[in-house]
Amino acid sequence: MPPSALSEEVHEKYKKLKLQLDTYIGTINFKDWVSTLGDMSETDAVQLKLAVPILRKMEEEVAVAKPGKDGAPSKQAAAVRTDSGRLRSNFNVQLLKVMHEVNYWNKIQTIGLVNMPHAIVRLLTENEQLRKLREQVMTVVRLYNNIQDLINDNERDLF
Repeated sequence: MPPSALSEEVHEKYKKLKLQLDTYIGTINFKDWVSTLGDMSETDAVQLKLAVPILRKMEEEVAVAKPGKDGAPSKQAAAVRTDSGRLRSNFNVQLLKVMHEVNYWNKIQTIGLVNMPHAIVRLLTENEQLRKLREQVMTVVRLYNNIQDLINDNERDLF
């Protein structure tokens, strides 16, 4: 297509819009995200969050709403279920959130718009391994808690 005044104007507007979007993503949006990381941008802080035991036994009571006729929670008094002895994943929620977000920022980093902190890049290299570990832990938790739900109090003492 031969160059025309209209095509040149469209091309210039495209360049200007792309520059504004790149600036917004690279400076404003990314800086806001890094500031929300807090101490997570430091390698020692990430390692401390990974060093906690990944399984935890619960020793608390939880209120459970009884389902109504339509399956929705009823307005009647809720039953109290003792979760004592059940397992729970103790994976750091903030770390999990960062692991999800870092995948998207890594795609933007490949374009050259941002430079991620070293601790986050290191976390990215371990992301797949940590994801698999978390899935396996959640499977163990689910199966163990299902067993706890099925056995009676005398059998529960064996655990």
